[in-house]
Amino acid sequence: MELTSEGLPDPRPDRVTLHPTMFYVETERHFTHSLRFKVAIGVALPVFLALGTFSALQHLRERQVLLDRLEDTAIRLGEVMRDSLRHAMLTRNQDELQKMLVDIGRQESVLRVAILNAQGEIRVSNRPQDFTPPPDRDAPGCAECHRASGVPERHSLIIRLPGQAPFLRNSIPIPNEPACYECHAAAQRNLGVLIADFSLSGLEHAFSDLQVRLGLSALMTVLITAGVYGLVHALIVRRVERFQRPLHHFAQGDFSERVLVAPREGDELGELASAVNRMAEGLGHEAELERRAREARQMAIVEERQRLARELHDGIAQIVGYVSTKAMAVRLLVQRGQNAEAAKGLRQIEAAARDVYTDLRAAILDLKTTVNSGGRFVPTLTAYVERFREQSGIPTDLTLGAGADALGLSPERELQFLRIVQEALTNVRKHAGASHAWVRLDSGNGEMASMVIGDDGCGFDPAATERGHTHFGLCTMRERAEAIGGKLSVETAPGAGTRITVVLPQRGDESHFS
Repeated sequence: MELTSEGLPDPRPDRVTLHPTMFYVETERHFTHSLRFKVAIGVALPVFLALGTFSALQHLRERQVLLDRLEDTAIRLGEVMRDSLRHAMLTRNQDELQKMLVDIGRQESVLRVAILNAQGEIRVSNRPQDFTPPPDRDAPGCAECHRASGVPERHSLIIRLPGQAPFLRNSIPIPNEPACYECHAAAQRNLGVLIADFSLSGLEHAFSDLQVRLGLSALMTVLITAGVYGLVHALIVRRVERFQRPLHHFAQGDFSERVLVAPREGDELGELASAVNRMAEGLGHEAELERRAREARQMAIVEERQRLARELHDGIAQIVGYVSTKAMAVRLLVQRGQNAEAAKGLRQIEAAARDVYTDLRAAILDLKTTVNSGGRFVPTLTAYVERFREQSGIPTDLTLGAGADALGLSPERELQFLRIVQEALTNVRKHAGASHAWVRLDSGNGEMASMVIGDDGCGFDPAATERGHTHFGLCTMRERAEAIGGKLSVETAPGAGTRITVVLPQRGDESHFS
C-alpha cells in the first residue's frame, strides 16, 4: 500500500510484491518442446516401433514359412514324379515317359517337366520348346544350385527371368542304382535330373493375403499407438497441464487460482495438486497478512505524523506563539523603562524556552524509539523509560513480570504497544504534575500480555473527557490498542493520579490490524 500526497493510505487494491527473479514470461512454446511431444516420443513412438517391428517380423516369418512349405511340397512332388517314372526309365520306354510327363504337366500349378541326362541333354519333356536352348550349369536356374564341383547344393529355387512370371524350379537327382548298372557305370553317382517348374500364382495369392494382414496389422499398430498416447495424455499429460495456469498466476503473486482435482483422482498427481492448492491457500493467507501488515505500518506512519502534528500544535507552536507575544511585551516594557516588569517577562520567556526544549527532546526521543525484529521489545522499552526519566526529571520505574522477556508479539503489535507507552508518559510529563510514575509489563502466563502506566499526579475527571472537554491522547491510545486486538482502560480521579491498562492476547491474529 502506498501513501497519497495528503499522507493517507492509497485506497487502490494492493498486489503481492515478489522478487523479480520469481517472474517468468509465458511465451508460445514450440510443439517439439512440449510435454505432449515428449510423451509421443517417449511412449507412443516406442510402442509404434515395437508393434510395427513385430508385425513386420511376423509378416516375413509367415512369408518364409509359405516358401518353405512350397519348396518342401515341390520336392516331395518331384520325388513322387521320379518314383512314378522309375519303371519307364528302367525299361527305356520313351513313349511311356513322354506320356507320363505330359500327364504330369497337366496338373494344376505344374508349368513344365523334363528329364536331363548327366551331360545336361534333355531326354524327355512335356514342353521341349521351353528348354531351347538346353540349360547348362551356367544358365539361370542352374548356376544358383551348383558348386564349382558340379554337385548341387539345393533342389529348389525361385527363378525370375526377364519377361516371365517368377516360378519355382525343383530339381530331383536321378540316382544310379544296381538295376541301372547294365547300361551305366557303377561309379557314376547320378544318371541325370528331373526338373519340374511350378507356378507361383497360388503363392502370390497367399502373399497378397499376407500384405492385407500386414496392412491390417499396421492399422492396428497405429490405432493402438494412438490409444496409448490418448490414454497417457488423458491420465497424465492433461492433468500435468492443469498446473500451468495456476503456477503462472502464483509467479505473478496471484494465489486465487487453483489446480483442478477431480473427485476420483487420488493418485500421486492428485495428491500433488492438492498439496499445491494447500500451498496456494497458505501463501495467499500469508500474502493477505503481509498486505494487512503493510497497511498497519502505513497507518502507523500516518498516525505518527498526526500525533507529531498535534504535539507541535498543542505544545511547541503555542509556546513559540507565547514567546513571540511575550517578547513584544518585554520590548515595550523596556522602552517605557519598566525594567522590573521586563525582567519578569524575560524569566517567563526563559521558562517557555525550556518547555519547548523539553518538548522537542521528547518528540525526538519518540521518533528515535522504534522496535526492531528479533525480540528487542523489552530492551527498547527499558531504554526509552530510562531516557524519559533523564529528560523529564520524573522518577519512573519499569517492572517486568515473569516471562516478559519472551512475549509472543509481532513487531507491528510491539510497535503499537510502545507508542501507547510513549503517549501515556507524555501525558504524565505535560499534564499530570506527578512526582513519580511507573510502567509494569506482564506476560500473563503466555496468553494475555498487559501493560500498566501509572502516576501519582493530579488525575482528571473521566466524565469531562467523555464530554470532549479534553482527551490527553486517550482516543489515540484506545484506537491503537483496538487496532492490535487489545483493550485499553483508564482509572483516574481528580487528585488521585492516573492508571492506564492495556491488555491484549499474545497470539492474536494479525487481522486485527485491519
